[in-house]
Amino acid sequence: MEKSLANDGSWIFGATLFQIRAPDIKLFDPYSYFRTAIFFITNKLLALKAQTTNDLASRLRNDDINAFNTLYWEYHAAVYANSLKLIKDPALAEDIVQEVFVTVWDKRHSIDPEQDFAGWLFVISYHKTVDQLKR
Repeated sequence: MEKSLANDGSWIFGATLFQIRAPDIKLFDPYSYFRTAIFFITNKLLALKAQTTNDLASRLRNDDINAFNTLYWEYHAAVYANSLKLIKDPALAEDIVQEVFVTVWDKRHSIDPEQDFAGWLFVISYHKTVDQLKR
């Protein structure tokens, strides 16, 4: 069977006497579809998490202990991991996590709900870790 490309971009199949024109077929690209869907969902989840964190920070500023507990359970592992990277001692890293969250509770009235809570938390964590390294 003979196959050739016509001038209009379609393929011609068949012998020279009987020819069938077949237009280009656009195949469904699942990778492109799922990549777009995952990108959309991820951005929505990140925006929702940021909104939730800002809401929790606002509630913490108003002395809500449940907001503090939620923020602790959301961020304590990351604060511990960052402290452990610098300090290399698990017991000291646990003490730093405790000091960080005591500082968060003490300074809860100075929290700006419009600012990034996680960034503020990790700045406190970094300073506490550096202070521990200086001792």
